[in-house]
Amino acid sequence: FGSFPQGGKEPNTGQAQALRLLLDEINTRIRYLCEVGIGYLTLDRQSRTLSGGEVQRINLTTALGTSLVNTLFVLDEPSIGLHPRDMARINDAMLRLRDAGNTLVVVEHDPAVMLAADRLIDMGPGPGERGGQIVFDGTPEAIRSADTLTGAYLGARKTIGMGFKRAVTDSTPRLILEGAREHNLKDVSVEFPLQRLVVVTGVSGSGKSSLIQDVLAPALLRHFGKSTDTPGAHDRLLGAEQLGEVVFVDQSPIGKTARSNPVSYVGAWDAIRALFADAPLSRQRSYTPTKFSFNSGDGRCPTCGGSGFEHVEMQFLSDVYLRCPDCDGKRYRPEILEVRIERGDRSLNVADVLDLTVSEAAELFKADREVIRVLQPIVDVGLEYVKLGQPVPTLSGGEAQRLKLAGFLAEASKSASASRQPLSRKGTLFLFDEPTTGLHFDDIAKLMRSLRKLLDAGHSLVVIEHNLDVIRSADWLIDLGPEGGEAGGLVVAEGAPEQVREHASSHTAKALRDYALSMGEVHAVREGRAADYLGQSSGLAASARRNDQHGNAIRIVNAKEHNLKNLSVDIPRGKFNVISGVSGSGKSTLAFDILFNEGQRRYLESLNAYARSIVQPAGRPEVDAVYGIPPTVAIEQRLSRGGRKSTVGTTTEVWHFLRLLYVKLGTQHCVHDGAAVMPQSADSIAAAILKRYAGQHIGLLAPLVVNRKGVYTELADWARPRGHTHLRVDGEFLPTTGFPRIDRFKEHTIELPVADFVVSADNEAQLRSQLTKALEIGKGVVHVLHPLDGLARALEEGTSTRELGQLEVFSTTRACPVCATSYPELDPRLFSYNSKHGWCPDCVGTGLKLSRDQRTVLDDSVRDDKERGREQSFAEPEVEDLVNEVCPGCAGTRLNAQARAVKFSAVGITDVARLSVREVRLWVQGLMKDAVMSTRETGIARDLLPEIENRLAFLEEVGLNYLTLDRGAPTLSGGEAQRIRLAAQLGSNLQGVCYVLDEPTIGLHARDNAILLNALHKLGEMGNTLVVVEHDEDTIRRADHI
Repeated sequence: FGSFPQGGKEPNTGQAQALRLLLDEINTRIRYLCEVGIGYLTLDRQSRTLSGGEVQRINLTTALGTSLVNTLFVLDEPSIGLHPRDMARINDAMLRLRDAGNTLVVVEHDPAVMLAADRLIDMGPGPGERGGQIVFDGTPEAIRSADTLTGAYLGARKTIGMGFKRAVTDSTPRLILEGAREHNLKDVSVEFPLQRLVVVTGVSGSGKSSLIQDVLAPALLRHFGKSTDTPGAHDRLLGAEQLGEVVFVDQSPIGKTARSNPVSYVGAWDAIRALFADAPLSRQRSYTPTKFSFNSGDGRCPTCGGSGFEHVEMQFLSDVYLRCPDCDGKRYRPEILEVRIERGDRSLNVADVLDLTVSEAAELFKADREVIRVLQPIVDVGLEYVKLGQPVPTLSGGEAQRLKLAGFLAEASKSASASRQPLSRKGTLFLFDEPTTGLHFDDIAKLMRSLRKLLDAGHSLVVIEHNLDVIRSADWLIDLGPEGGEAGGLVVAEGAPEQVREHASSHTAKALRDYALSMGEVHAVREGRAADYLGQSSGLAASARRNDQHGNAIRIVNAKEHNLKNLSVDIPRGKFNVISGVSGSGKSTLAFDILFNEGQRRYLESLNAYARSIVQPAGRPEVDAVYGIPPTVAIEQRLSRGGRKSTVGTTTEVWHFLRLLYVKLGTQHCVHDGAAVMPQSADSIAAAILKRYAGQHIGLLAPLVVNRKGVYTELADWARPRGHTHLRVDGEFLPTTGFPRIDRFKEHTIELPVADFVVSADNEAQLRSQLTKALEIGKGVVHVLHPLDGLARALEEGTSTRELGQLEVFSTTRACPVCATSYPELDPRLFSYNSKHGWCPDCVGTGLKLSRDQRTVLDDSVRDDKERGREQSFAEPEVEDLVNEVCPGCAGTRLNAQARAVKFSAVGITDVARLSVREVRLWVQGLMKDAVMSTRETGIARDLLPEIENRLAFLEEVGLNYLTLDRGAPTLSGGEAQRIRLAAQLGSNLQGVCYVLDEPTIGLHARDNAILLNALHKLGEMGNTLVVVEHDEDTIRRADHI
């Protein structure tokens, strides 16, 4: 691209400039791709055909290619899928970001990255329960002599053992793949020795995945008659008949359902459930193994469905997991937990077993062959510290990878014979794709031991791997290359690692030689060391270089936008800067068109393509260069002050959090008679009855009529032939034969007695069947009368039964227990002024009295078929002659009756909206302080209330404590609107940002001016840069730099 405009005529300057801009942009991006070592890719290459290492580096390029400063980059194992040679290039890119003035936090297991760091934080000391502490914090130099696991390996006091190596001789059976031509493979033929550990190596993109994933695995699967993709192009596959089966363990994550846990994943739970179903009490109650399942059946707790916790989705906050209040996190109903089995000196129920760690369970169940067979692999891969019932999503990447491996090992152990004698059967070929992903040195050592176990059992292993410890301990290496892409696809070297290591041009050989040198020296604990495995420049020299590059300033070079005349200026970072000058001198051009636009554009460029497509960045300003620019935020005195439906609550986002609070914790009340609406499932009603009324004599009644006038003799006629002797009318039990006439002008409640019994675990089946019947007759509602002592005597003697027992109502529907009005599930849109689900139908969320025409204009639910049901937010139509009179339908609260009838701690959301900022803050603090809320409520509100409290505190700080949350945005003055925006920025707690403000003091009284300046200084003290365009003398005096 460098030689474009030559040859022929000189193009006109405008075109040449435009071309140069475009070519520069293209060049920088392509240069980065070349620097991280994927210069061999073609631009039209489909992304799904890229190898893991290539995808990893393309993703890194967008992040590492930005010219931002003051930005925190968080990288999760950038070394995944990268050959040691490529890793050095990524290290260079990360160091370049650091030198530009950014912070990098990298989670990593690769020694090359660890030793390139300025500071190393080692977590430990062990995994799982035994971890969670910082065991070392210092330089990479010092960790080699630190007394931690990582230190022991980096200091070579511990090494990953080679294990017993099996030589590959001429008589070793082989699997032969001939003429593989898929992707970049160049007609290669490869021999894989069987019953050995074969490792396939090569730089990223050299054809490893193509050879194993695309050719070998599908060809073998097809040979064994399993469903698979079409194998990649190759001539033939020989020697597959020596194998019994093939298993391909790829990088795909294991299921993310919280219902899956280690014991069910490897299949040990079936065996344990069978043990419980065999216990004496289970036999007496005829429990089957299904009763002990937490994923199905009626043995699980009906409230949480057997997960042991309630998962509350919190929309824009992180989801909350709460311990189930009914089973206390034990997953099962109390009756099921009464079943115990004896193991060792312990008596365990199902919940106790799920709470054991794998190593404890392996010890207790060592006599149960079926159980120990499937638990042993989990111990072998080094997960012995995990609890049996730990949900799979809470495992780390490396743990999930090993659990998957344990599943395959358990599968393989199925075929082992009882006597442990090797059978004369064909072994399985295991294909692994980077099994060490996410593993620490110590985990790799355990992994190698479990892989050796597979070899001892007569299986064969082929592993794609970049980890030098695994490569070193292979029985046979196949090195592909020499480079990536088109320059790869050949076999560079094959043989034992000791032979391959001497190869002259192989990148893997060079890495092995370097590694042997660096691991040659053993470091005693607590002893410094000079030389370094990568010879990185020391952090101090780098930071010295960093500081004199551009100093700590934003440097603008030759700005030519609008009327600026090749302006170059330095704006100190982390200071309060004021730009002053007469009107029209170019202040706003410098602040907004150059500084703000460029900072925002560069920040957006570091995001992925999808996020960029949503936000359209401004065009590039006319400026030669801008260096050292952090992400920018503009706070303007907007002329548009928010639409009629915007309020103080919505602009400060306090309303979003309040809406969520009411959706999750509010209780719907009936709009007609104020009764609470609380539904339950049939299972949870049964469980509640078993728990609350254990040992009591109760009656189940199905309500037929609730508070209705009439004579109702036809109900008695309906009930009599169906075998019912009585109806309960207004508390009195009346016989169905000779049913008395009742007052037709009085409201009556009539119930049908369905069954009565003494509640206990033994007659649970009867309870369930009668409950189902009662719910069916009562259309989802059942009344429980308890206790029934004295009923038989009262009926014999003919005395009144009105005062007998207490009545409790259970319902499976979201309906009012009094008038049976149904209500939908609570939804955040119910509390939105912008959604037809929530707004008052008379004033469409404006809170004002509207004429019919005005209502039609403001009703934006009917604008667009495609947008139906979505919350609208577009420019608001002009409405003539709006009177400032309160809407009679909602009394100015803007919401409909159903939304107003939702209460949380006896307060409706509209009551909260009418309070001032200070009063709402006191209410929230009261909720957080006193024991007003239940444990469940506290858990759900733990992120919400502090958010609301913080935002309100910042509003008070900028002097707006007198505003109410439902105050309309159009009624705010310019100064108020701007301070609300400032409060939102204070509340975001960012640092390292550049805030650009346009004359913030317009229209402010001297007192408000002081409040504003204090707030600005507070933003500056948090570590931000402020650039203010201003004429006001006070502001200019208080600036650090003009």
